[in-house]
Amino acid sequence: MPYRRLPNTDAARMKALHTALQKGDDLSPLELAFPQKSYYRLRSFIPNYEAALLDYTRKKEAFSLQSRETHELFRKARLFLTHFIQVTFFAIQRGEIPENTLEYFGLDSHKTIPSLQSFEELVECGKRILDGEKTRIQEGKRPVTNPTAAVVKVRYEVFLDSYHSYSIHKKNKSLAQEKILSFRKEADRIIAGLWDNIETFFGDLPDTMRRQKASDYGITYVYRKNELRRMGSFSD
Repeated sequence: MPYRRLPNTDAARMKALHTALQKGDDLSPLELAFPQKSYYRLRSFIPNYEAALLDYTRKKEAFSLQSRETHELFRKARLFLTHFIQVTFFAIQRGEIPENTLEYFGLDSHKTIPSLQSFEELVECGKRILDGEKTRIQEGKRPVTNPTAAVVKVRYEVFLDSYHSYSIHKKNKSLAQEKILSFRKEADRIIAGLWDNIETFFGDLPDTMRRQKASDYGITYVYRKNELRRMGSFSD
């Protein structure tokens, strides 16, 4: 015997809700297979659910666009910053600046370039390097060049602005997603309640007719794999 399957996507949930709502629009309360209060609940819930879905879609797209931009600016800022660190190491090797220069930048004496794999690592390392070079120059020490800290700072600050926007878009998307999860749970409760009422309303009918009537209200019935195999063997 087939069993009913609740929707598991937003589109399927919305279809089930709209199908039930349409029945409420078309039939009188006495003919309707679920309570009138459920009908009014549908009328108030569906627009809010649709608005939340639209809001989430927009914020998801905005975050995606911002993410692509920020990743590209991250790549460029990371390149300039690692080049600055490399030339610092080269200058130390050539004896142009002392090895204790690394202390200003918070780098170890093994001349290992930080991996800078994340936005947060780049933010922290960039600030440390630029602040260190500013202090060195204020103390009258020879600046690192090719690239200079000023050139690195331009790339770093452009990335930093983009990263700030990225963080805002990420938070907005997360909040909208949490809201959608709440709506999904409520939609599932509403649909399950409606379908219980509908099946009870047609409960005295023969199984095939009961499922047909319930299907008109949007209830989805599916056969199990073993049932489908048996049906296939009967048709042969």
